[in-house]
Amino acid sequence: MRDPIEDLQHFRSEGTTVNPLPASEVRRRGDRMRRRNTALATVGGVAAALAAVAVPLSVVSGAGDDARDISPAPPAPSVSWLQEVPGDFPLDDGYSFGAVVEEVSPSIPAACGTPFWTTDGTTDVEGVIVSGGEAFDARILMVYPDDAAAERALAGIRDAVAACPEQTTTDEGPDNTLVYDVVDQDLPAEESFVFTEQVRTAEDTLENATITMAARTGNAVLLDQSYGAPAGKQVVEANLRNQLQRAATPLSAMCVFSATPCGATDDAEAGPIVPDGFPLLKGWPTDSEGGEFGLAGPTRTGLDVMEPEACGAVAEVPEHTDLVRAAYNNPEDYRQRQLVTFATEDEADAYVDDVLAIFDDCIDLVVEDGSRRLTQVVTEMSDTGDRAGGAVTRYERDGEPIPGMSTLFVVRVGSAVLLAENQSEGSGGLDPAAATQEAFTAIVSESRGVVAAMGDLRAD
Repeated sequence: MRDPIEDLQHFRSEGTTVNPLPASEVRRRGDRMRRRNTALATVGGVAAALAAVAVPLSVVSGAGDDARDISPAPPAPSVSWLQEVPGDFPLDDGYSFGAVVEEVSPSIPAACGTPFWTTDGTTDVEGVIVSGGEAFDARILMVYPDDAAAERALAGIRDAVAACPEQTTTDEGPDNTLVYDVVDQDLPAEESFVFTEQVRTAEDTLENATITMAARTGNAVLLDQSYGAPAGKQVVEANLRNQLQRAATPLSAMCVFSATPCGATDDAEAGPIVPDGFPLLKGWPTDSEGGEFGLAGPTRTGLDVMEPEACGAVAEVPEHTDLVRAAYNNPEDYRQRQLVTFATEDEADAYVDDVLAIFDDCIDLVVEDGSRRLTQVVTEMSDTGDRAGGAVTRYERDGEPIPGMSTLFVVRVGSAVLLAENQSEGSGGLDPAAATQEAFTAIVSESRGVVAAMGDLRAD
C-alpha cells in the first residue's frame, strides 16, 4: 500500500458542513431521584421522568427512512408475535460502570398528573437498573400482544409529554420548575421518541436532568433512561451520545419482536452478507476511560446510519443488501465505521460517487460564528481497495486554526463500501497542512485490517 501522504497530492480545499458530535441529555434532581428510589423500594420499579435531545447528523446521522431500510419488514397479515422477553435478551448490555445491575419492575412517573406510561395490557415486563451516588441508568422492556398495542403505548408517552411542557413542583423546591423538551431524534427502531426532563431553578439555571429514549420494534417498547445531576445543552448532547452507544446491543436485539424476527427466516439466500465476527473494530483502540466510553457494535440496528453531510448536501445510503455499524468513544476522540454491501459493484461505486460528491459545491464555508470550515478532499488513491478517497475538515477564525477536526475515509472493495470517520479536538496547530495529512494517513492506516477483510466478501 502506497503512503497515503502521496495521495494527498490530489487534495483540494473545500468547506464542509460538519455537525458536532452526537450526545446525550439531562437528568433529574436529587430530591426527585430519592423519591424515585422510594418508589423502587415500594413498587419494585424504576421511576424516571424521561428526556430527549437531538443528535447531530454527523454522529448518529439521520436514521429516518434509511434506518428503517435496515429494520425488520412491516407486519404480515398473520403474525405470531413473541409474547415474552427471551431469557438471553441482553437488557443489561453496556452497563459496565462496575456497579451492581439489579432487576426491577417499573413504577410509573407522571407529569402534570398524567402517567408517562402504563404496564397495563402488557404480556411481559422486565427491567434493570444501575445506580450509584446521585446518578442511575435503567432500562424497561414492555411486551404487548401485537404491534398495534405497542404503537398505542408509545403514542401515550408522546401525548403525556406534549400535555406537560413544564410544571411547578414543591418536590423540587417551592421556586423550581420541571421542564420537558422534545426533539425530533430517531433511534434505530421501527418507531422512536426521546425527551428530557430538567429542573429550572429560581436562578433560571438548569440542573438534574433525565434522558429517556423510547424505541418500539414490533410488539415491544424499550425505555432507556439515564439520570445525573449536571444539566444544560452541552451536558445533554454529550450524555445522549454515550447513552446511545451503551444501548446499541439491546436496541439491535429488539428485532426479535418484529413481524419478521431476526434469525427466523428459512431462506438461506436472505441471510446477511457480512458474516458474524467480521473485524469491523480492527485497528481501533481497545482501552478507554471506561464507564460510558469505549467500543459499540458491530451492530445492524443498534447505531444510527452514517450519512455524511457537507454544505447541505447529504450522502444518503441507497438500497443495499446489508449494513453494519460500529463506534468508539473516548474523551476528545470519536470514531465510527459503516460497512455497506450492495448487489453489484456498480451500485457500490455509485455510492462512493455520492459520498465524494457532497464536497463538490462546498468551498471555504463561513459559519454563523464567523469561523471558517475548510475541507481538503482526496478524489482517488492508489493501491487502496478497488477505489478510495476521503476528506479532512478543519476550522479557522481570523486566519488562526481553532479546535475541531473531522476526517472521512471511503473505500470500495468489490460490492462492499467502508465509510469511516474520526472526529477530535485537533486544530492543525502551527502547521495545518501537515496536521491534515497526518489525520488522513492515520485513518487509512487504522482501517487497513478492515479493508483487507473486505476482500473475503467478494462474490465467488
